[in-house]
Amino acid sequence: MEDLLILLFQVIFEIMAYWPWDWFLYLENQPSADKPFATGIVGLVLGGIIGGLSLLIFPDVIAKWPWLRITLLFLSPIASGLISYWFASYRSHKNQSIVPGHHFWWSWAFTFGLVVVRFTFAIRPH
Repeated sequence: MEDLLILLFQVIFEIMAYWPWDWFLYLENQPSADKPFATGIVGLVLGGIIGGLSLLIFPDVIAKWPWLRITLLFLSPIASGLISYWFASYRSHKNQSIVPGHHFWWSWAFTFGLVVVRFTFAIRPH
């Protein structure tokens, strides 16, 4: 059930919060910007910061089984990237400055930073 709620929150976050990222990625599309590297680094750092802040609120692990935590460590960034790509692809029909591939990597890096921090520092049950 928690995994479904995580996916639901992820979709809601994607729907409600894509405008600032579109603006950032629009700036990334300018010729002078180092597109993939800057997008990945900013996403990774922000994801790590949010993951660290989430430990202050939820210090325990969400998934109680070790195999599920490891699975989520690898699948969460991919799922997040794909969801972001699909939404960006849909929106790119109306706004040509949206590049779905950039959204995939931004979301992948953000989620990877978040889950690595949570995976590493969350309190595990004994």
